Amino acid sequence: MSSIADEELRRRKLEEALEIKSLRRIISAYLNYPEAAEEDIVRNERCFRRLPHAHKALLSHLPLKFQKYRW
Repeated sequence: MSSIADEELRRRKLEEALEIKSLRRIISAYLNYPEAAEEDIVRNERCFRRLPHAHKALLSHLPLKFQKYRW
């Protein structure tokens, strides 16, 4: 009987630890959102600049979109 109770306690502690870890990730995402968004925009702009001219012509709306995301 004790081993079943021990196993249940271990399972609950593991679930609690996973919930805490998940909550920390969510909080971190909210706190770091502006920086992460800026990094995404910079990465997308860099990728756009590397495209061949013909592809840039097809995606000519993207630079304006990148600019709007910053405001």
